[in-house]
Amino acid sequence: MLDNKLCSTCNKYQNITDFYKNKSKSNGFSSQCKQCTKFKHKEYREKNRIKINLNQKLKYKEDPTVRKQSMVNFKIKNPQYNRPYEKIYKRNNKGKVNSSNSKYRASKLQRTPKWLTKDDWNKIEEYYIYAQFMTDSLGINYEVDHIIPLKGKNISGLHVPQNLQIITEEENESKGNKYNVR
Repeated sequence: MLDNKLCSTCNKYQNITDFYKNKSKSNGFSSQCKQCTKFKHKEYREKNRIKINLNQKLKYKEDPTVRKQSMVNFKIKNPQYNRPYEKIYKRNNKGKVNSSNSKYRASKLQRTPKWLTKDDWNKIEEYYIYAQFMTDSLGINYEVDHIIPLKGKNISGLHVPQNLQIITEEENESKGNKYNVR
């Protein structure tokens, strides 16, 4: 068995353990050493960062088993790529989007108590107006969030002014449908 092998990239003889296994090669090892292979891959990733991110985004959409957290991280780091994909998805899946929106509206209606006063409704409206004002003035997307979610797993809140807060879109997405006791 071989003890040393010549790397085709750096032209240095190195121990056989410094090469990745490759069954398609005659001797069972790749022609580049691990260090050169890592450098080559890193260089490619830096050069094609945008292309790789878009391909990963498409992969996440096609494969539901891929962790959703990765997609959230991608959205937070690359907000410029989210809007076109969201528009395409919404246009191609109107039924799903409408169903989801109507479920949310229905849950909001079910979670809105009848004892709310006109002042309470005005406060709720002020939250939404102020969130839009902050978005317009600061250039960061702000959303009105329910502190205790309307459809939480263990606990469900009400659509009342005391249960509303204004947070950034990223914070809201990372929070999900959870209630974190502070």
